[in-house]
Amino acid sequence: MLQFELGQLRFVRELFESRERRDASEVIPNQLPSPIRWTEHRAFIRETLKQEVNLRASGADYVQAAEEPRRSLERRERLNKDGSPSEAVANGYVWRPGTELSPRARDLAQSQQRRHEPNRDRDLADRSSEDHPGSGGG
Repeated sequence: MLQFELGQLRFVRELFESRERRDASEVIPNQLPSPIRWTEHRAFIRETLKQEVNLRASGADYVQAAEEPRRSLERRERLNKDGSPSEAVANGYVWRPGTELSPRARDLAQSQQRRHEPNRDRDLADRSSEDHPGSGGG
């Protein structure tokens, strides 16, 4: 877990330094804050949902469902005429413990590996030409 977090920090540091053209130590504190405690948040989520489930958007504001503008209802009807997009995405999804980040983490690791091995393709081509003289590879 620590390696994953450090990998994220390194990735963001490199991104910051390449985009901002500044040293990341300018914005990263010398001492990190205490970690956020991992606790169950079900009660908080249930209470929040209970308070907000009947809220709807009206421009930049939130209103009770009964006050929702007709234009919002009509737009939602048009968007969902063939079914809800969120239901289409969730259809067939099966949660498996520990796999939520695996594909993303794997892709990130491969991306970082390619970035840190800029001569890898050239080296592979050189090795291939050594194995197959006359192939024109170098």
